[in-house]
Amino acid sequence: PVLFPMSVPALIFWDFAAAFPTVAHAYIMYLTYNLNALKYSHVSLAKRDNVRAALRGARSAREILGASGITLDYGVVRHMLNLETVDTYEGTRDIHTLIVGRDITNLNALT
Repeated sequence: PVLFPMSVPALIFWDFAAAFPTVAHAYIMYLTYNLNALKYSHVSLAKRDNVRAALRGARSAREILGASGITLDYGVVRHMLNLETVDTYEGTRDIHTLIVGRDITNLNALT
């Protein structure tokens, strides 16, 4: 068979398809948690994973837009930088990792 290079729309569909499981995972986590039975570690796990999922989605959207993805004409780069701030500066990943680890091991690394 003759192989043809992927067209531009096919590459964009590839990016959408790659991002969709992340969005679906976050939505399933949201739906499965019973709000009356949540522990702190459940909320921390959801926050930790959802910030990273949102970052992956924003990066994917930036790639889809190409050079326009880093301009202020679209809100993608602003949103991505905001998520980077939440993840890095506010310590979302680190703090929530310690909270989940405390629940798993019963050892408190926060003190």
